[in-house]
Amino acid sequence: MRLGDRLRFIESIQRIWRKKCFFWERKRSVFKKAAHLLYFVIKNHPFVDGNKIIGAFLFIWYLERNGCLYHNDGSKRIEDNALVAICLMLAQSRSEDKDIMVKLVVNLINKKN
Repeated sequence: MRLGDRLRFIESIQRIWRKKCFFWERKRSVFKKAAHLLYFVIKNHPFVDGNKIIGAFLFIWYLERNGCLYHNDGSKRIEDNALVAICLMLAQSRSEDKDIMVKLVVNLINKKN
């Protein structure tokens, strides 16, 4: 895949993510947006290598930027080993199970956990 093709692919993920996550801005939680971002980067393979690592980084970065990475007591909302397991699970999941996978990620990082 040429560089121009990769850039167009990354732009398409960005458009899908914005459409899915920002259409109803007030109704969707930061957790759903982060979960969709993680899912799309892992499943759509916009990079030649390192899609799971980049997806995990963007997931953590997005939660941090929105003040949702840590609980009120300062503990992490999701541990590193759990994030690794989630990334591997998403990579192995079927495309038809996207909604289930996103809900699972949201439930794992929900404020009540």
